[in-house]
Amino acid sequence: MGRRLAGLAPGAASAVPLLGVPPLGVPPLGVSPLGVPLLGVSLLALALSLGCGDAAVAHPADCMGLAHEDAMACAEERFWEAHTERYEAREATYDLLGAVIEQVPEGVDDVALGRLHFRRAALGMELMLEHGIDRTANVVPDLEAAIRLDPAEAKYPPWLDSMDLVLGFAFGDEARFDAAVERIDANVARYPVGNVLSITGTMSGFPLETGLPQKAVRMLEGWECTEGWCMRNTERAPYSQPGLEVHFADAYARVGDTAQARAHLEAALVAEDAESWPYRDWVEETLADLDGYVARYTELGEEGSAVPLVYANSDFGCTLCHGAVPPR
Repeated sequence: MGRRLAGLAPGAASAVPLLGVPPLGVPPLGVSPLGVPLLGVSLLALALSLGCGDAAVAHPADCMGLAHEDAMACAEERFWEAHTERYEAREATYDLLGAVIEQVPEGVDDVALGRLHFRRAALGMELMLEHGIDRTANVVPDLEAAIRLDPAEAKYPPWLDSMDLVLGFAFGDEARFDAAVERIDANVARYPVGNVLSITGTMSGFPLETGLPQKAVRMLEGWECTEGWCMRNTERAPYSQPGLEVHFADAYARVGDTAQARAHLEAALVAEDAESWPYRDWVEETLADLDGYVARYTELGEEGSAVPLVYANSDFGCTLCHGAVPPR
């Protein structure tokens, strides 16, 4: 039996059934109906689904002048540095990943090249959400390339599904949105322990009338940690344990379940290494006015979008778990 996160016994977090996706509005490019950038992929899941990787090996700072395999390994190393500690290097690292991708032909090591495309997609989303720097043009093409180059990797498809949900919603493309909704279950089933976490943060942001926030809660209630990486903090996700509790708490708050939200936020404060967690104060402040926190969601009713409000779209959606150093 796998580990479950702390909280109350699973129950009826929401009795609202899944409804058909309603007519979708057409806000500006990359902006939610409430005027906030739409990049709803749960960056908390970076702490989980990106994987831990191997120990760093010394490489030149720019990763140039190396054999193709070594250049990709170097780029992987630079990604993790920027992802976990060197926040100021993220934009330059994004460009570095692109330079390596351009130099490495397909057929050398397509698994590693696919992973590099995935890393650049993740970094592009981080730059937008946590820095306000738009590097999103390559996100979908990079995810598509990652899937094409490494079709056996089960972690990648939910990230593309998340982007299709976001972009379909933003542009009123019901066919794209509906197709992504239809793929959720099959793609999550390929790797449930990681993929449930990858997509539920995105799902929580959509209007209740789509049924996606309620479905996210049901998926989380059925989730079990069956692998070591989700049972403890790691070097590259030093605060994944308290961060995971926030992931659950926010999903419950989205559907108006204050009791479950409180249980998970309180669990975050006693999770592994929570005493040194940069976001401990944020959790304490949220608990101090939890009714107000939940009301931000419930006041939206059935039709309102919570995309601007969910933690996954915040400026700490990634550093919540990966914050090896204090927030900027």
